Amino acid sequence: VHQNYIAPLTHDYVTVNQKDPTCTEPGNTYGLYCSLCDEVFAKSEEIAAKGHSTIILEGYDATCTEDGLTDGKYCYICDKTYEPQSAIRAYGHNEVTDSEVDSTCSLMGLTEGSHCSRCNEIFTEQKKTLALGHTYNGGYCSVCGDKKSTPDEYFIFELTDDGTYRITDLDPEKMHPIHLRLPDVHEGRTVTEIALYALNSVYLKRVYIPAEITYVAEDFSCSSALEKIEIASDNQHYTSLDGILYSKDMTVLYAYPQKKALESLLIPDSVEAIKPYAFFYSSPEKIIFSDSSNLKRIESYAFYNCDAITSIILPEGLETVEAAGFYKCRSLASVYIPASLGDFYGDMLEYCSYENVTVSHENPYIKKEGSALYTKDGSTLIRYFDRDGVSEYEFPQSVSKIGKYAFSENENLKTVIIPDRIEAIGEYAFTSCKNLKTLRLPRGIEWIQKHTFSYCYALT
Repeated sequence: VHQNYIAPLTHDYVTVNQKDPTCTEPGNTYGLYCSLCDEVFAKSEEIAAKGHSTIILEGYDATCTEDGLTDGKYCYICDKTYEPQSAIRAYGHNEVTDSEVDSTCSLMGLTEGSHCSRCNEIFTEQKKTLALGHTYNGGYCSVCGDKKSTPDEYFIFELTDDGTYRITDLDPEKMHPIHLRLPDVHEGRTVTEIALYALNSVYLKRVYIPAEITYVAEDFSCSSALEKIEIASDNQHYTSLDGILYSKDMTVLYAYPQKKALESLLIPDSVEAIKPYAFFYSSPEKIIFSDSSNLKRIESYAFYNCDAITSIILPEGLETVEAAGFYKCRSLASVYIPASLGDFYGDMLEYCSYENVTVSHENPYIKKEGSALYTKDGSTLIRYFDRDGVSEYEFPQSVSKIGKYAFSENENLKTVIIPDRIEAIGEYAFTSCKNLKTLRLPRGIEWIQKHTFSYCYALT
């Protein structure tokens, strides 16, 4: 048999087109193969689905009266909401009864009421009913057995040199009321004085001072819950205006209650002095003085930790701000110094920037120069202002004395070389300069006061 030659077949090419994957369906790469012999010239491989790129469609809870909505899911790649939001029906109120509370001898009661346990909406308001009051017989209440109190039972006393009594403390064995009337008599003798820390309490909200009190210690406002001070109208030494304690003639401000809620306080024009701890931890944001203010003196710690005060314009006529007059007023960033003020210390400006301290052009006592405040003749450095990135201070030739608190709380200062011409360094001059590492004192230094370098932890 004769064989005939048969020519080879040609490939029948089949193309597999590239397909990009979607969020939910896989894709594939380009491919090429022969449909006749299945030879693969370019293998097409599967590309996994990308999955959704999800944005949560935030819902909100249903309430007693309004429908809510569940969360949903939306893909910003394929522009599809694949988990739609669903409505949540309003729950409806669940009314519960608030039981009646009977009045007692000393405590008020409440009428029956009702409210929703879910949203606390009140349907029937409970109203207060008056306390019944004690019925005393032989010193005891015939209803509850309470011992009749005397006006002096909440206090501890000591006898003064003139034979009267001084209140020294609250009796820790007795729970005093939040509104407290001070006694005028103890054991037959007049009560005339309130000692230091005598009324230091976290509960006392209001205090009444009788006519017989002739002396109140300077820290009277340290009761942390105090809202109001009341004075008997016939007291010859003290008076009260809007719950604030003043001298009878209104020339001295003694105490502003810590929890008295005022955004701003206008100091009466008659006030000539603000006493120590008068504004102890108190909350007014603004202290205002009128143009006719007679204020002459702000005493030590008068504005103690008054963090709400951000700026203050001190009045013309003010002559003295004693050391620590504005102690730890950390928000006090702006101060105006009037022409009359020459006696003050650097602590008043601890938290101020140089730019936010304004000195009256007519002030004959002090001047601003460079980044500091000096006496007019330049001999005393009153305050050097902290500046970012400035770690060393160069003393001008005129300076011979460093005042109290001149560098206190300076966080950038690292090096201080005090020249030999410096004769005196005031107390607390460098206190709390926590990054101060290098210090050179002059040979001829004659006077360094207490606590000059306290809390300078990096100083070795």
